[in-house]
Amino acid sequence: KPYKYDSDVWSLGLTLVECLTGCFPYSTKDKTCKKQFSVWELMKCIVEQDPPGLPKDSNLPEALRDFVDRALQKEPKQRPSAASLKEHEWLEGAMRSERQ
Repeated sequence: KPYKYDSDVWSLGLTLVECLTGCFPYSTKDKTCKKQFSVWELMKCIVEQDPPGLPKDSNLPEALRDFVDRALQKEPKQRPSAASLKEHEWLEGAMRSERQ
């Protein structure tokens, strides 16, 4: 079976959330930013909780929010492919400035 990038797209979304908020996307019961989970506890959070996202009250661009929300679609079949995310409007400016 050929390799699929579904989990890589999910990981990218989690990485963006962590970089933009400064906190691990799955918080502990006391809501600290520390990673205090065992692998099994983390897996349980991923399965049972809604996917993490960016804070609603932040002033981040809507295109970035949309990109992260799409990358963090819990159901892999609903998650866009890496190729389609490459065409997302949030990356448009980065691609354009890279070509100059």
